[in-house]
Amino acid sequence: MSAQPAAEQAAEDQSPAERWYDLLQQDNRKGDRAALRRAQQTDDAYGVASFHLLLVWLGKQKPPDVAARIAMALAPIRQDRMEQQADGNDDDDPAEAPAADQPKSWAGTKLGRCMAAKGPSGTPRISPARVRLLLSTENPDQFLRLLRSILGQLDGRAPVREVADVMDGWHSPTWRAAIRRRIFLSYFSNVDVKESKNA
Repeated sequence: MSAQPAAEQAAEDQSPAERWYDLLQQDNRKGDRAALRRAQQTDDAYGVASFHLLLVWLGKQKPPDVAARIAMALAPIRQDRMEQQADGNDDDDPAEAPAADQPKSWAGTKLGRCMAAKGPSGTPRISPARVRLLLSTENPDQFLRLLRSILGQLDGRAPVREVADVMDGWHSPTWRAAIRRRIFLSYFSNVDVKESKNA
């Protein structure tokens, strides 16, 4: 009996992007998932049936091109990575939640940690130079291309909600600046700076 309310609560806590991502993982959506992974521009997403569900779930406040970029950013993710920090604390503390006019200013912490995680060679999965390149672009389409490349280097393991929020926030100069700072702070607080200073 307790499992049902817990499952319902978990579903209620999911963002529309997370719910859509879960739907996209179903076997009968493999073709849509593959089409979105192959998509090179936002217009390519418009011909994918599953994309239109995301568009509906995000509501009218999201322009179709923004929703298409979110769908294209989420499609390469094979596993939702919802890791906690080593001490068990998470940076998404509700006490730290932003004002309503800046809902994306906290996004980027988990993504920064994922990029800083050590790979098989003992170095960060994503080099500081790649992180700087990603965060230096202001154009959402270029950011999407670089982000998808980075997700490939992360073996398709990334925090779904945060990737959606980062992609969404990249369309606003105010949110973009806050997200950029948060990713840099998270990344470099999880990287041995002495080892990576020449990267």
